[in-house]
Amino acid sequence: STLCQPDTVVFLNLSANAISYQWHFGDSSAINNTTNPKHFYHSYGTYTPLLISIGAGGCRDTAYGKIPIQIQPVLETQVVSDPVLPLELTLPAGSIFLNETSGILTHWHWDMGDGTQYQQGAQVNHTFIKPGTYYLTLTAQDSNACEVSWKGGPIVIKLPELFIPNVFSPNGDGIGDYFRIEYEGNESYQLTIIDRWGVTQFDTHNPQQYWDGRDLNGSEVSEGVYFYVVKIGEKGWSGSVTVVR
Repeated sequence: STLCQPDTVVFLNLSANAISYQWHFGDSSAINNTTNPKHFYHSYGTYTPLLISIGAGGCRDTAYGKIPIQIQPVLETQVVSDPVLPLELTLPAGSIFLNETSGILTHWHWDMGDGTQYQQGAQVNHTFIKPGTYYLTLTAQDSNACEVSWKGGPIVIKLPELFIPNVFSPNGDGIGDYFRIEYEGNESYQLTIIDRWGVTQFDTHNPQQYWDGRDLNGSEVSEGVYFYVVKIGEKGWSGSVTVVR
């Protein structure tokens, strides 16, 4: 008896010995003469349909709907995000908070666009860990199982841009003493420094550890050109850096 708006009601005619029918749907719409009609209720409210069955001799019988049809108002959802959508984030800062604030819904299904789904309630915290462009979807229901949906986005998640210097001077003067690669992401990281003969002078998996111009034994390397290989996740960069003392 309780339906969601918009919704279509299918009526089943159980009359016997009738040759024509008059359906009145209770919403001021036109009379329907089909046997088993379908009717679309355009606005919310409570309606009591009736059927008039007419026999061969013109005799009539009227059946009123035993249960009134109650059409619910159109649902609306309100979602607040922090940060506000649309937005662009640079890893590792990939978190967002979502809050469905209508106060009339009872079930929530969140789809974050990256394969992650939540059904825990009106509020959700999510952290994106991979670069890409994502769109959010909420499918929710009220206590009558009426459904409403919401879509938001885009959320653009980017890798931090790399800054790789091509010269540094490890002379202890406090200016440019380290070969420092600027990276603040959370993917796997490796930096390797080799000389022109292919001998490794420095190797680290820690993006916060910088080359100070010393070899693996702790001795200062000589001035000149050295070569670096940087691997971050599945990507790689290579080039040269000049040591000036």
